Amino acid sequence: MKHLIKSALLAAILFSTGCNDDDGPYVCSSCVDSPEALAANDNSGKGIYKGLVVGSSGTVKINIDNDGDGVLSITLKIDNHTINLTTEASYTENGFEGYFYGTLNTTNDVVIGFYVNSTGTDMEVFGVEIPGHDDVTIEVEKEKSNKLIMVFEGTFSGDSEGTLNLVVSDDEWKAIARPTGSNSDDEAEFEGDISGSTLTCNCGDVEIEGSISGDNITGTWVTPEESGTWKAKRTL
Repeated sequence: MKHLIKSALLAAILFSTGCNDDDGPYVCSSCVDSPEALAANDNSGKGIYKGLVVGSSGTVKINIDNDGDGVLSITLKIDNHTINLTTEASYTENGFEGYFYGTLNTTNDVVIGFYVNSTGTDMEVFGVEIPGHDDVTIEVEKEKSNKLIMVFEGTFSGDSEGTLNLVVSDDEWKAIARPTGSNSDDEAEFEGDISGSTLTCNCGDVEIEGSISGDNITGTWVTPEESGTWKAKRTL
């Protein structure tokens, strides 16, 4: 009987280990495959805006009355915290400008200001206050009914290391890199093209290449003095 029990336990361990080996590449189970923005808002300040957070790392989604129900909200995800923010400001014929408030530790201790004009072509995030994150950068893009915005969170390593987060659409991408232990003054912004599954950028003295496979990106970076690799996973 003891031999049978030991054999059963060993088989269970081997089966479990095998399952882990066959899990395959990372998949963002909470991410959408098609745009959430409605066609009626494509040329309006209303709609969906998605973006990256650096300092530490996260994502942000802004809903400016996308469904026509008057709802204006922000969902902020940073360091495994999800914070829902609301506002008392309203959308007008000139667009929107106001502050959103949410709670991390105490009521309304998280603040994000957002401005967008009436056509959705000019936007800005301002006045960001997040406890424990005194130097946060947020970069957003407007999603359209035919343009899915995806956000990837990642890191770079090699001769330098740090955070590298990206906003990706069909054929273009933008990124912010911040070295470990530094602040927004040391950030670098990059943007480039996507052809098929290949991501490229000749950004002055920096060359960045990457390969997108599902919800994963891996690549290399090179400067005249340094080089290394980078990787990112889609989280929004």
